[in-house]
Amino acid sequence: MTDNSENSTQILPSSPVTAEEIRLQLAQILASKRLHRSRALKALLQFVVEETLAGRDGRLKARSIAVQALGRPKDFDSRSDPIVSIQAGRLRRALERYYEEEGQDDPIEIHLPAGRYTPTFTPRNVASVPSADPDPPAVAVSGDVGAPSVAVCQFGNLSGDPAQSYFAAGITQEIVTELTRFQELHILACQNPSCAAAAADGRGCDCEMGARFALRGATRRSAESVRITAQLVDTLSSRQVWAKRFDRELSALELFDVQDEVARSVAATVADNYGVISRTLAREVRCKPPTEFRSYEAVLRFRHYQFEVSDQSRQAAIDALEQAVQRDPEYALAWAMLSETTVDAYGLRIDSSPQVIARAKEQARRALALDPECQHAHWSMVLSHLHERDREALIREAEETIALNPNNGYLVGASAWAMALAGEWERGLVLLRRSTAGNPHYPTWFNLAPFLDHYRRGECAEALVHAEQFNTELAWDLILRAAALGQLGRNEDAKAVIAQLEARFPNVAADPAHYLRGYIFIDDLVVKVLDGLRKAGWNRTAKGSSSPTA
Repeated sequence: MTDNSENSTQILPSSPVTAEEIRLQLAQILASKRLHRSRALKALLQFVVEETLAGRDGRLKARSIAVQALGRPKDFDSRSDPIVSIQAGRLRRALERYYEEEGQDDPIEIHLPAGRYTPTFTPRNVASVPSADPDPPAVAVSGDVGAPSVAVCQFGNLSGDPAQSYFAAGITQEIVTELTRFQELHILACQNPSCAAAAADGRGCDCEMGARFALRGATRRSAESVRITAQLVDTLSSRQVWAKRFDRELSALELFDVQDEVARSVAATVADNYGVISRTLAREVRCKPPTEFRSYEAVLRFRHYQFEVSDQSRQAAIDALEQAVQRDPEYALAWAMLSETTVDAYGLRIDSSPQVIARAKEQARRALALDPECQHAHWSMVLSHLHERDREALIREAEETIALNPNNGYLVGASAWAMALAGEWERGLVLLRRSTAGNPHYPTWFNLAPFLDHYRRGECAEALVHAEQFNTELAWDLILRAAALGQLGRNEDAKAVIAQLEARFPNVAADPAHYLRGYIFIDDLVVKVLDGLRKAGWNRTAKGSSSPTA
């Protein structure tokens, strides 16, 4: 690794603490609960700290870190493989969480600044000394669709009062903080004052070089109101892909509340699983064969499957993700998504053997071993607990998933959906509605939870509305519509749907109870749906089903 023979009491030029004190702090962090399960993060942290102490921080580039710390081959190319920036982002968040929890009383803070690989060392409650090197490490260049990098430019101050610049700086920092919750993004926070002037004029700035996307904006504040504008630009085409204006009255909300609200809204809209960035990049990989995918492109293929559920899209996602984990076995997000596709095979009754759930949980555990804060891995565990009918474990994992990033509308909504299916109707549906309110681009299968809630209450007209919005290529579409129509007494419409179910999905029509139990947690609800199917014209005896009776 490095030679540690230098004077342990030497005072580092960039830090008011000694090398000996830093190494003691490093040992404390490496032994912590926060990092002990992640070999990659421990190796990365130890490497960048020791290289900095040895005076070799100028050599901390993506390639040297990948080869010497993460065990990548000598021909590693950071332009096509974003693993270093991904792991650096995870390490940054792990350190922040460590100092919020176990390390609250530690005397020294080791921090990895955004956009750099050189750590800083400061006594607690003493501001970090900025790095003398203003150049960020290499990131995915424009046109190279790896894990996307986003340059967040300093927002401009259009108030005409220089004293209001603090508000523009504050909203910029809040947006950066919220964006860093999305683990797969590489966030470059610009700290150049000239960037704010460029943003005020609607121009780009130097900090955007090398980033795939640039987030720009400006603020205008008066005594009684504030206006905040934000726009996301695809630097590859110089095309504005999203923009929004926020007008807020200060009499109704405190200034800092406005900052928080707008920052959360911007981050969720652009960085969510089905946000602007994912949808923009997904169009570029739709026709690409999995063998040519980079790791993040496999993630996009998985998201296409979640949005347009079918056997074909599921298999395409599996092929891409299997390629990704073979190429990069430490990519936790790919393992987590592979776990979800595995457990879906059980839920959709493609393979309902118990070994499927065991394999899915093992894949999720592998993701969590690589990254204990991988939000998608926690969600995959939620899904496994749903199929195991373990309500207590499901609720616990769902709460953990939501807490990791409340702005990730898809994972919050999916976790809330599972909570509702497990009988936590009120809290689950409130969270589900909240997660989808600001973004119409959510998977239509989310409608299963509100459908079942209305259906169990006898509100079948409202249930039918959700059944008609399901819009997948699965038998669920037909089953839910038929059950609601049957309960509403719309016999001709109901019989037509039953005929489609029998023609397209004869195995499901023969035993719908087995299919329904794939996702309906509560047996009484299975019975109620079967009652609706019988009223719609489905004949259990004729089909030879083992379904329960009402």
